[in-house]
Amino acid sequence: GVTEDCAIGSGTIMTPFGVSKATGDLYCQNYARLYGMDIVVLRPGCFTGPSSNAVIEQNWLPPLVRAAVRGETYTVYGYEGKQVRSLLHADDLARAVVMCLDARAGWSGEVYNVDGGPDSAVSILEAVALIREFTGRRCELKFDAKRVGDWPWHVGSSRKIERALGWRPERNLRQIVEEICADETARIEVTA
Repeated sequence: GVTEDCAIGSGTIMTPFGVSKATGDLYCQNYARLYGMDIVVLRPGCFTGPSSNAVIEQNWLPPLVRAAVRGETYTVYGYEGKQVRSLLHADDLARAVVMCLDARAGWSGEVYNVDGGPDSAVSILEAVALIREFTGRRCELKFDAKRVGDWPWHVGSSRKIERALGWRPERNLRQIVEEICADETARIEVTA
């Protein structure tokens, strides 16, 4: 997966959402270095979980599950549904934050990826198959042109935070997808 050494930007076209995340990242790193502030930067992967109100511009899994459970059509933007993201459960991200707070390590702008990594990498098409396995429902897909600034692949490496703090994700890909499917199915049953 992509490490913390990968330069931000590097001529890559980014969405405004991506630029806003990069801006905060760089501000924190530089404030730590310029003013000696005790700051750690966490770069979370595609974090998700049950009760997510995510939109497809930020995290396509919950809207994809929602469409499948409700029998709606889901629009896939570019890459024929083969775009890949590594998923991270929100609880695993929260645990990483708490571990950093507990460490009180004199961070000085240290940067850590907090990502599900290659073991949690999934394409939209693979996610559709998992959703069908867990819900018994098939999601109809509509294919449209790719969006500017949308990356075809992002999988991060969390080796650095694992070495520093012993953090690893506790939930795997199947557990994450199954939890979101169960949550969305329960929501639909409650409103029906």
